[in-house]
Amino acid sequence: MAQTFVILSQSQIGTIVPSYLTTSGQTVWQTNAVFDPLFNQIYAVGSLGSGPMLSTMAKESLSAQGYEVDRLTEVAEPITFAVASAQPDFSVSDVMLSTPLPQEGGEPLTVIVTVLNNGPAFSGGRSGDLVVKLAWDAPVGLGTPAGEMVIPFIDAGTLTGLEFSSDPGTGTLIAPAFPHLPHTLYVQVNPARIFPESNYENNTRRISIGGLPSPQGLTGAAQAGDSSVFLEWQPVDHSAVAGYRVYRSSDGRMFSPVGSSFIPGFVDLTGVFGQSYIYRVVAYANDGFESEMSDPLEAIVGMTYPVFLPVVQR
Repeated sequence: MAQTFVILSQSQIGTIVPSYLTTSGQTVWQTNAVFDPLFNQIYAVGSLGSGPMLSTMAKESLSAQGYEVDRLTEVAEPITFAVASAQPDFSVSDVMLSTPLPQEGGEPLTVIVTVLNNGPAFSGGRSGDLVVKLAWDAPVGLGTPAGEMVIPFIDAGTLTGLEFSSDPGTGTLIAPAFPHLPHTLYVQVNPARIFPESNYENNTRRISIGGLPSPQGLTGAAQAGDSSVFLEWQPVDHSAVAGYRVYRSSDGRMFSPVGSSFIPGFVDLTGVFGQSYIYRVVAYANDGFESEMSDPLEAIVGMTYPVFLPVVQR
């Protein structure tokens, strides 16, 4: 319980001194505290007694106002000293993926989760161990469960790494369904908040994963007097790629599809002679999902260019 004591000076300026009652009925006056980040502890010191030390002038002033001052002695009160450990504070420091673009039937997906202990040393016991949970496409408790591991001990101010893997021999990670589609992986430490913490906001981290790689190395060629534009690009190495779709624009803002190809090449026969076009290519899967567009390429129909240079957009 806290209380205050007001000291009036000769100029009638009031000084408020806070105090804190202990379980023994005594009062801790003039408290000061400091935080030690090395040991994650708080050190507090104060005067322990029935009241604060007052000067003779202050006691006479209070007595004149009718206050009882017999117990307010000038004898120094004993000093009390206390040490309190900081509250736990766990955070997900980092999440790393073995690949941002997993494939159906490809290499097992591995997720490395790094947990930082910002508080005092933690050791699991009767209250349980520290839990780290993973979920797909929604926060833990709402999304599809992806994995769970425990941390029995973590020292103060240290990092601990956990490896989740979809390898059947390990079985600590459930890979996302339809990995060629974009997903979000949520990682949370102490999700049920079994252990009180000074800060819960740093307990969760999320990372994007999945999708198709966009085609790279788009180039083109044409012949003078011919309305054809020949395009080619590097093949996309992904098991879910079913083909490629070519988009064209005359202003660089609105792109419309002009055709598709099952190979990393395409011939546009629909251009207008002398017209300038900008081309971009995507890879697509059997369900129609498309990758991000490739870098743009500008071509002028009917003009001869061995290789068209990519467009630099500012």
